[in-house]
Amino acid sequence: LILGLTSGEGWDAFKAVLDAEGAASLQMEMEAETIEDIKWQRGYRAGLAFAYNMREHTKFLKEQGDASV
Repeated sequence: LILGLTSGEGWDAFKAVLDAEGAASLQMEMEAETIEDIKWQRGYRAGLAFAYNMREHTKFLKEQGDASV
């Protein structure tokens, strides 16, 4: 299901959004005035990375499972 939702042109566009959000978050962290703001931005980027990596990890596991059959 994850691979079906994250394939094709839609996934490429979503990756571009993730990249842009990550860059904006990093800039906001650099300008943050409190440690809480810094931690929030780091957590936000971790969430973005999770969304990005979930597809790649799922694809890897599927390929691994197909190879073992």
